[in-house]
Amino acid sequence: MTWGRVMRRVFVLIFIPAAIASLFYLNILGSVGPPSIDMFVERWDVLPPAYDGLVILGQKGYYKGHEIVLTSNLNAPSRLMVYYWRPEKRFIEGLAERLGLGKVVDMTGRPYISMNVQIYGNETHWMKVRGFSRVEFGVAGYRPHVGQVTQPPDKKAMKIAVRWLEDLGIYSKRIYMIEPKPSGVIVFKVRFGEFEADSPAAEVEVRDGRVIYAKLNLILLLAQPYKEFELKDLDSALKLLKATIDIGGVLSNARGWSPEKDARLSAIFSTSDFNVATIGKIEIKYHASWPGYVIPIYVFKGVTDSGEDFTGTVDAIYRG
Repeated sequence: MTWGRVMRRVFVLIFIPAAIASLFYLNILGSVGPPSIDMFVERWDVLPPAYDGLVILGQKGYYKGHEIVLTSNLNAPSRLMVYYWRPEKRFIEGLAERLGLGKVVDMTGRPYISMNVQIYGNETHWMKVRGFSRVEFGVAGYRPHVGQVTQPPDKKAMKIAVRWLEDLGIYSKRIYMIEPKPSGVIVFKVRFGEFEADSPAAEVEVRDGRVIYAKLNLILLLAQPYKEFELKDLDSALKLLKATIDIGGVLSNARGWSPEKDARLSAIFSTSDFNVATIGKIEIKYHASWPGYVIPIYVFKGVTDSGEDFTGTVDAIYRG
């Protein structure tokens, strides 16, 4: 064997595995904590997409023409504020402490800490957290939203829910509607400027004078103004939605669609099983996305030619 072959074999056996291990190690280190907001300042091109982390499996090379007909319009602003709250482990630990859940455990009681999921508990209560921002809290053994409740919570229960959020330091001035549901859930909705969020900021169940279950989106509750961004025009948003549906769901968020290079989503849709969708309502809402941004989206609502309700949403931020 020649000296050159020996060196090539040494390189393959030693240096390449070392490089792969280094990349893996760096990836682990990079996942320990949320990214610093400093890395995004004055860099609009790297603002994470509204649907970052969400995957809809498309079919490469697939195409089916869909027609989307607008019977409504929207006088959209040219720019809107993006909001931000930095999800952090120490905030979650403080929240757990205020709830009397000082110990971190998994379902079997062993120490458990993960970037994606943390579970806190004691003998009577538990708290499950995803991404340091989406929180579930409950009484041990209680199954949420299960029971014989058929009447909305009364005013006393609503006051208890509000006070509970206030005591935890997460009641938001952006809450504009507190809606009791017949299921026993009290829904807290938030608004950013004149536009509401596309999902509840909090859902709380109160029974016998205490909170027995809660589901919280801390990003929606705690986000603060970050920076104003230019919006896509409606025509561009509609073309993006149609292209996303036609390709089966995978569309780039960066420079046009390119499933091979960038499969981050710029649009999502409720169904692609149609030839024509007639859009009767267009609105702007805000969507909470990882790692803590609240981003405006266009929402297209209508009906398909098969009589099925249709909803399509598009990241409204203009990205060049």
